[in-house]
Amino acid sequence: MGFAKTFPGYRFEQDDPRPSTGKGDTFDILGTVYWTVDIDQVTSIGLGGFVTQWNGAGYKVALLLPDRQRIESFEYGGTRLESVDAAADLNAVYGTPGGHYWAVWGLRSGDRQHETVALNVVRFKVHVRLAGPAPNPQLIPVLSRHFEGSFKASMPGLWVVRRPSS
Repeated sequence: MGFAKTFPGYRFEQDDPRPSTGKGDTFDILGTVYWTVDIDQVTSIGLGGFVTQWNGAGYKVALLLPDRQRIESFEYGGTRLESVDAAADLNAVYGTPGGHYWAVWGLRSGDRQHETVALNVVRFKVHVRLAGPAPNPQLIPVLSRHFEGSFKASMPGLWVVRRPSS
């Protein structure tokens, strides 16, 4: 879990793995992303107001993947994200380990369906379709931030995903 003043907590939980609707090496990750947000901001504008502002600022997510793996689609809170070119920023800020690359998806703005979990905790459903070989389980470093700006100011996380047993 990472920590930042506005977003003091982040967590990913995978739903039970099940066979993909894709073919071959295609794999669907279905899960939930939980964000704990700044209680002072939630108290002043409410969690719904906070999420509305957040959506207006846009968002992007970077996943560190093996070279032979690709994201075919990415839905976050029921909203389909688009591929974003941020490789130069990520390479400059974090570097890229051999045999891997940063896949970045996001939107300049867009409403996401969310659920309130607690006074300052919100969750979003995610659905990522991956294609290509990968270890099982797979550890995926993840960086999240508002759409504009460098990933230097991002919230780090780790997704642990399992493929269904054959």
